[in-house]
Amino acid sequence: TGDVKSFDPGDGKDIVSVAFLPDGGLLVSSFGGLRRLDVETGSFELLLAQPGMAFLGPDGRHLLLLRSQNEQEPVGTASVYDLRERRGWPLSSHGDQVTLMAWDPSGKRVVTGSRDGIVRVGPVTGEEPHLLIGHQAPSWGVRVDPTGRLVGSTSGGAGGKLVPEFYNPI
Repeated sequence: TGDVKSFDPGDGKDIVSVAFLPDGGLLVSSFGGLRRLDVETGSFELLLAQPGMAFLGPDGRHLLLLRSQNEQEPVGTASVYDLRERRGWPLSSHGDQVTLMAWDPSGKRVVTGSRDGIVRVGPVTGEEPHLLIGHQAPSWGVRVDPTGRLVGSTSGGAGGKLVPEFYNPI
């Protein structure tokens, strides 16, 4: 329609990620917590009072959460959260220096990049991940290709350039 609507969750924190839910709602994550926005009414429902970023899984039900206490540098721990059951579990095997995360298309594996430059690919249930070692600096971006066979990651390289790497661990 060309109409623009602005919504404020009211926590005074910057919104760091959004995702449309299968039911038409909008998932909003900020350092004030995780909320569901009813786009029609403009009302917010607090789902989880934890700071960080959320990445909606391919099933529209599960989230990858990056828990970070530092708004200046989002580095922390990874966990999975089930929107339907309203429960979560940590991905402790991915460490406490996670910088970014991604789902594989099946929703069965997660990929994390970390400050130590290691990319981890592991089951969503939290078992020990496969380590992809190749970056000499922190990994600041990870993605999985649509087939689920390749993992791409970036790292800050010499002179501040981003250095992409591609892996076929799956």
